[in-house]
Amino acid sequence: MRVLRRNEDIRTLAVEAIALTSFILVLLFPFSWGMVSFAPILGYLAFTICVINHNNKHHPIFYSLRLNHLNDAIVSICIGAPGTRLHLIHQYNHHAEYQNENDWSRYTLAGDRQGIARLLAYWICSTQEMFVNRPRLQFLRVSRKTFGFNESQSGYSSRLQLS
Repeated sequence: MRVLRRNEDIRTLAVEAIALTSFILVLLFPFSWGMVSFAPILGYLAFTICVINHNNKHHPIFYSLRLNHLNDAIVSICIGAPGTRLHLIHQYNHHAEYQNENDWSRYTLAGDRQGIARLLAYWICSTQEMFVNRPRLQFLRVSRKTFGFNESQSGYSSRLQLS
């Protein structure tokens, strides 16, 4: 019985294991200035896990829905935020409104900047676009309508199937 959809995903699982182990080690050992030298590596791992999260939403790693949910939990721990947050911003908005003025995460928000300045500008401007410029009510209405949320539900609907 096959567990992984693609053999290449063994690399994905290896990166997740390294990231999770790194996260646990950071929590277990008290802070020291020597640990600061690992910050770029941990930042890179967190970014890589975000890419894995994105890819896993488009092409789940496992055949089993339960294993994919477990993987979502591991990814959430590694990035320090729910991996399922991608549904609203990416699936509903970015794919439906790709790069037009209604796309909360359109690339043009970063302007003509280059390198790290572009990354920082994009992060700040896309966050502002979604949470400040868009009414909170619209954000909640979209999530309820699209994903079947109700007032007491904190997770995402199991009815949502990504292809």
